[in-house]
Amino acid sequence: AETYARTLEVLIGDPAIDALLVIFVPPLVTRAEDVAAAITGAAGRAGDKAVVACFLGRNGTIEMLEGETSATAGATARRVPTFAFPEAAAAALGRAAAHCEWRGRPEGVVPVLPDARVDLARRMVTERLATTPSGEWLDPAAATGLLEAIGVPVVHTVPAPDVDAAVTAATEVGFPVVLKAASPAIVHKTERGAVRLGLGDAAAVRAAFEQMHASLGEEMGGAVVQRMVDPGVETIVGVTRDPAFGSLVLFGMGGVQAELLRDTALRIVPLTDRDASEMIRSLRTSPLLLGFRGAPAVDVAALEDVVLRLGLLAEHVPEIAELDCNPVVVSPTGTTVVDVKVRVAPVPPGPPPGVRRLRDA
Repeated sequence: AETYARTLEVLIGDPAIDALLVIFVPPLVTRAEDVAAAITGAAGRAGDKAVVACFLGRNGTIEMLEGETSATAGATARRVPTFAFPEAAAAALGRAAAHCEWRGRPEGVVPVLPDARVDLARRMVTERLATTPSGEWLDPAAATGLLEAIGVPVVHTVPAPDVDAAVTAATEVGFPVVLKAASPAIVHKTERGAVRLGLGDAAAVRAAFEQMHASLGEEMGGAVVQRMVDPGVETIVGVTRDPAFGSLVLFGMGGVQAELLRDTALRIVPLTDRDASEMIRSLRTSPLLLGFRGAPAVDVAALEDVVLRLGLLAEHVPEIAELDCNPVVVSPTGTTVVDVKVRVAPVPPGPPPGVRRLRDA
């Protein structure tokens, strides 16, 4: 036991060592209790250094390491976490180190966006809930108007209730155009054949509208016409509402592969500039945005701005139960929201106050 104690004292006193994982494999001549006493005494003088133990063959549990007593004179009683396997102990140390690093990083600042008309967005949502108290999916025009109110760039969209209006809208927007079913009930348009891309003239628009109406019937709900946007990386930015944490902002790779890839990041509101930056750069597929294999880097600053504006909307208009901007096409010259779906609903009982401030506890 004295040998163990001296060895531990040397290791704990080494300034190059920040944490200590003690693994004990019981031999025939050494009692586990003696080793536990040596660990307890050394841990009491370890200061802010982490000390964990693994006693193989004892399910990791040694009562003497619970911190109620100290076997060495002058040592302060201290609980030493024990584990059944070294891998679990190492994982726990890694989690603790990551948490310490997270607590020590700069928090960032919540940016001020004076051109984001949050009051207008709140009024729009309040008026819709006044007519449908249980909530609803917004029609494309209302969803687009909500994003425009907070300054998020949305592709120019023209409603077209019938085929003649669609042709007129396409001429106004300028070919080539995109034709989409207007019904908010059709959430996944690609699977339902509710979207047509690259329509180059009036005849193509007319044919696409008639084919879509023949397939969907009255469920189509008319159409909307949009200009084709410049190619870029398709991303998704959204808002969801969690029963415990309230409004959350999501970022990920978008398009039709969004649900397949499931490469996303989430943050609690309010969002800081650091939150937005970390979300965008934390994905496995983030290199696609930063110039992968010689491709030009996209306008990441513009993408961060979209994330922050939607975070501001989620923070101040919690009645937004779901918001899905997919795809958000980001190129070297900026970002454009191509499609947006929004569901509004009354706010249920909220999370405990100050959830965001738990890091200061």
